[in-house]
Amino acid sequence: MLHRRPIPSETNPADRLESLRALPALRSLRGAPLHCVMSLRFCALCEAAGRDPMPDLAVHFGDLEAAAAMVSLGEGVTRCWPEKFSVCRPCCPCLTPDEATLASMIGHAQAGDRQQFAAVLDGFVRAGRHDVLYDLAVRAASAMQGARPPC
Repeated sequence: MLHRRPIPSETNPADRLESLRALPALRSLRGAPLHCVMSLRFCALCEAAGRDPMPDLAVHFGDLEAAAAMVSLGEGVTRCWPEKFSVCRPCCPCLTPDEATLASMIGHAQAGDRQQFAAVLDGFVRAGRHDVLYDLAVRAASAMQGARPPC
């Protein structure tokens, strides 16, 4: 299943197709959702290269707590996602459905909206895993508040 966001109409295939086309572009993200998506892209590159992303993320954000929150978020998503989490290359202006879901999760967690957070994951990630992901998303979003904006 490629679609990660709530489907407007379960019975209308045209709505499903349109919702896939309506994935936000990377440039439409701001703040914590953008930093989290880009951090997970960086973590994926580091994993492929056999490197620890922590030191580079700590320098990037100027905050060890922010770096740890991003690494924890990546590890938590990897454990809780029903399949491999898909990311684009760092230079790609598009978002994968997984990245769009993550950005939405972070936005709702930052707003403290547990109900909408759960709605994003409903039917995709088991309900028993929502709390873990919510806690990680809240931690990541709040860590971005104290981090310096990346260059």
